[in-house]
Amino acid sequence: MVVLVDAHTHLGSFPLFNVELDVNGMLSIMDEYNIRACIVFSLPNEITLNAVKKYSERLFGLVWVNPYDGERAVGEVEKYIEEYGFKGVKLHPLLDAFLP
Repeated sequence: MVVLVDAHTHLGSFPLFNVELDVNGMLSIMDEYNIRACIVFSLPNEITLNAVKKYSERLFGLVWVNPYDGERAVGEVEKYIEEYGFKGVKLHPLLDAFLP
């Protein structure tokens, strides 16, 4: 049996990409297409945190930071990974205006 994991999933509203999806909508889509788990991220990170806390068996969070935020970004990464069990970091050069 093939296990499907969606590795790039936005929660919340992203007008630039014409995307809006709450956690209940995401779970419905996951169920419809037999997707077992998703890696999720959003701004603010609290949206992701709330979803991951509620559905920890199916949703795995990435903390979204802007590297230009320096030590604040490092602190966010440490907090979300160490305290909340997030699995990694989401960087977005286009939205956060930095060169990869």
